[in-house]
Amino acid sequence: SEVSYVFEGLPKMLQEDALIDLYEPMLICGTFFPHMDRRIIGKVLYYLEPHCYGPGELIIARRKPATGLYVVCNGVLYTGDVPPRYMHDLPGDQETKWYRVGDTVGQASFINLQGDPALELETVRSLDLSDAHRLSRENALV
Repeated sequence: SEVSYVFEGLPKMLQEDALIDLYEPMLICGTFFPHMDRRIIGKVLYYLEPHCYGPGELIIARRKPATGLYVVCNGVLYTGDVPPRYMHDLPGDQETKWYRVGDTVGQASFINLQGDPALELETVRSLDLSDAHRLSRENALV
């Protein structure tokens, strides 16, 4: 299935449902995901490196200049070439928003997709929203 495919290559600990509950606050590589569906987490981890932005902060690229459009799906920021099959597999009840490079956004956290599959996984744990806003600010422009 599509979901099992995107989980290929992930550490076994991340493939256990017990550690990735649906719609739980998650911290992955210092990036906070407030209400992430486990299926979306799998897609993100398999392909790309998370990047966190605070409310109203500029969308920028960490390692190289960003090009093209950004799409925000349920607070998840996608940019670059996202395989169409993954866009189709996203939940259908969400609102999709597009942003140009340099636009400001008002969501708490996003994922900046740079197309780099080399993702080192660090701490994955739950945390409260007060920690989320602090982490979002600290990691936004690193």
